[in-house]
Amino acid sequence: MVITVTLDPSVNIACDLSDGAPAAGVSLNGASRASAGGRGIGVSRMLDLLGVENRALAVVRGTAGRIVGQLMYDEGLRYQTVEASGESPINIRLTCPLSGAATDIAGAAPVLAPGELDALCALFSDSLSSGDIVLLCGPRDAGGEEPLTRLGDAARENGAEVMLASAGGSLGTVLDHGGLMFLKTDREELSALSRGEISTPDDAVRALFPYIGRGTSAAAVTLGADGAVFLSGARALHVGGIRLAPLGAGGAGDCFTAGYIWGVVNGRSADECLKMAAACACARLSVPPSRAVARGDVLSMLERVAVGALLRPF
Repeated sequence: MVITVTLDPSVNIACDLSDGAPAAGVSLNGASRASAGGRGIGVSRMLDLLGVENRALAVVRGTAGRIVGQLMYDEGLRYQTVEASGESPINIRLTCPLSGAATDIAGAAPVLAPGELDALCALFSDSLSSGDIVLLCGPRDAGGEEPLTRLGDAARENGAEVMLASAGGSLGTVLDHGGLMFLKTDREELSALSRGEISTPDDAVRALFPYIGRGTSAAAVTLGADGAVFLSGARALHVGGIRLAPLGAGGAGDCFTAGYIWGVVNGRSADECLKMAAACACARLSVPPSRAVARGDVLSMLERVAVGALLRPF
């Protein structure tokens, strides 16, 4: 069983502008879609599409949090919620269908109070079984260090493997804590961690290398149009970006993570894991945010993805 944990789920509303641009200060919507958002929920959604058994655990807050739960139910996701104080964020993305340019209006979730974190850890521990894979998804803002490290410790104590998909400003602390089977990060987060610009795949390999074998078994960083890099031990792989006109980037990183997990669950090689990860991410980029990814979208991209030559981290 794969269990995804989302500390800051949201109500996501994606709208296409019907005429491509606002007119007289008013934008008429074309297609629109409301969905439960948050990195872990996005991963669970793609895992469902790929046929991987999973459950999404989400910390929900207030009225918006109840809507998050209803959206997961309507979508048929297997999920569990923990209530906390405050309000879950509501995020809005407006996309121009002509240019693909998007405008995002995003909220932020409050930090968990000590008592709320205790309740979350207790429920989380009770739901685990030996052999589970736990994917922890940290908040975009600071404040995720203690929840992520405590949840990771609880997972390992119950015989589960731990993966991490983003931790924002908490990434360095969580990596230093160790015990990760896999880390998925991106160019922006890795640049902040390494305090240096990540301009090329080689830059990404050099920035990731110090953490491999020092508490993190494997890691991948997505680089936008430059593709993605995977690193494990002394082996580094690169998958180049596919030439396409992105219709929206929201959720591509979650799809990448889900594709990688699909490979791990099915016992595939690192090359195959990376290939499926890239195909899933490109599938998300190839369809408007107002439409869900279909299995055919992934399969069409899988035919176009190729894992490149070995890169040397030394």
